Amino acid sequence: MAEIIYRQGHSLYVREWARNIILDIPPEDSFGEAEAIFNFVRDNLRYTQDPTGWEFIQTPEFLLKMIEMGETPMADCDDMTTLGLTLLRTIGFRVGMEVASWTPEGQFEHVYGLVWIDGDWFPFDAIRQSANFGEPPQRQPERTFAVMVKE
Repeated sequence: MAEIIYRQGHSLYVREWARNIILDIPPEDSFGEAEAIFNFVRDNLRYTQDPTGWEFIQTPEFLLKMIEMGETPMADCDDMTTLGLTLLRTIGFRVGMEVASWTPEGQFEHVYGLVWIDGDWFPFDAIRQSANFGEPPQRQPERTFAVMVKE
């Protein structure tokens, strides 16, 4: 995932999408820009788990092309995180991910984004329709592991 975010974080196609998403946000309103991209991801993708035993990771360009064609892509937490963080990366945000586990055994079962704004990390977890930018997952994980995307 980090490699996809890094590589597609240089895509002019993805950057143009990000530009259009934040067009009405005042310049230098970093929180507003991140929130607009969060809302776009939350509102334009349908959270759906991958098939049992399979791990699909859809690229941001693929998901954006589906949206461009009028489709609502099915996406799980890694797809939503990858899309949101890539959009943010194309407009200069420092991003990372947190992998979470709610089991005592520590088996990782969820990933969500982290966005650096004004000296603090904000969670980017868009899988719930009622979620807002900056809110942590609904339940406190037993264990987390952070992964930063190279700059």
